[in-house]
Amino acid sequence: MEATTRSRECDDYDAGECSHRSRFGMIHRRTNQRGITIVELVVAMVIFSIFSTMFLTTTVQFMRTSQRSEMRTQSASALSTSVITVSHFVQYAKDFDVIDNGTSETLYLLLPGFVTGYAGNLQDIMNSDMCVRLTYIKENWNSESTDGEGTLRWNSQRIVKDSTGTSSFSGYSSADMVITSNILTSNLSGTPSEYSHSLFAKDGSSLIFQPAIGGFIGGKPVATSTKVSISARNFSSSSELSLCEV
Repeated sequence: MEATTRSRECDDYDAGECSHRSRFGMIHRRTNQRGITIVELVVAMVIFSIFSTMFLTTTVQFMRTSQRSEMRTQSASALSTSVITVSHFVQYAKDFDVIDNGTSETLYLLLPGFVTGYAGNLQDIMNSDMCVRLTYIKENWNSESTDGEGTLRWNSQRIVKDSTGTSSFSGYSSADMVITSNILTSNLSGTPSEYSHSLFAKDGSSLIFQPAIGGFIGGKPVATSTKVSISARNFSSSSELSLCEV
């Protein structure tokens, strides 16, 4: 039927016109049936890559923000614990001293025996003093990273007095207890300026405690820090403190 229609159409026109109309129809059909060109494919791939990169960047930023928030929460909790612990010791101290030996800082305190919960009869507790030692192993910074030290530990031991009132100290036990770790504070060379200071500093009868606790997210330090001045309420320079400094 289609062939007959075409034949009739060609009968009504001359041969040249019929040939022209036939070629135009073939071109029109080919145009409507063409596929995707390489240029169109490349453009589509470029657009897809741009949106994929934007999505990936947003996702990574969101994850790092969440990690920073979580780390700050954990750091704030550790910071609070360390401040409370150090404050407890310093507030009751009869005397204290800070010694920096290069790779570590040590806070020595002379306290009444009851402060650390010494187990004994009441008379022994009231008549004895305790040596408390807080040792901070400094964080060692190297090219905006650390070696993972930064740990604050403590230990204690009772000072014994004989019948004549002579005091003696047998030294600390071998096991130190950890107060907190991940301290970024250090006065060693190479430490970034915001963390470059001593953890402990003595100011008369007060202790300046300045910790920064945290870690690294995406190669950048994330920390919570504070600076507190803690007064020793019962401060009175004592020669017995030298027994603790061993």
